[in-house]
Amino acid sequence: MIAAIAALHVAAWRQAYRGILPDATLDGLDVSTRALGRREALLRPSSAEVRTWLLERSADPDGDGSGPCMRRALLGFAVTGPVRDDDLTPAAQELYALYADPSELGRGRGRALTRHLLDDLGARGFREVVLWVLCDNHHAVRFYERAGFIADDRVARFEHGDTGRMKMRMRLALAP
Repeated sequence: MIAAIAALHVAAWRQAYRGILPDATLDGLDVSTRALGRREALLRPSSAEVRTWLLERSADPDGDGSGPCMRRALLGFAVTGPVRDDDLTPAAQELYALYADPSELGRGRGRALTRHLLDDLGARGFREVVLWVLCDNHHAVRFYERAGFIADDRVARFEHGDTGRMKMRMRLALAP
């Protein structure tokens, strides 16, 4: 599954950030390198609170619900964990990553994954979720706004290789 997460991550970056980050940066992304990083993050999470969420579809070509032909397709993934900003309390969690398979965009996959992780975070007693998004990623900003996130006054520089862009923080209060 780690290879599938890495492949989806690279494909989603190439789709989401084309026109925002340089083509050379996106074309240079390597699935194997991403898989090594993901494997390390899963085996040695920075905190017990880090969660990786998977949205999968099962394919059953035989129609019997079992057997060697049963396959799962990864449709999206998300990663949550402790906030990294020192102005927030431990009652908040951060959404580190949320990506859907580019071929699945517009089918509600991201919304379903977001609803699930927000419900889980609320059930575990967290009161707020924050995330950082590139200011130029208008599609993602609209997606998060529709989910109820609101931009606050925090901005920072996102650095990736020799590329830099501005990012902003968005917040969502969870119901008690």
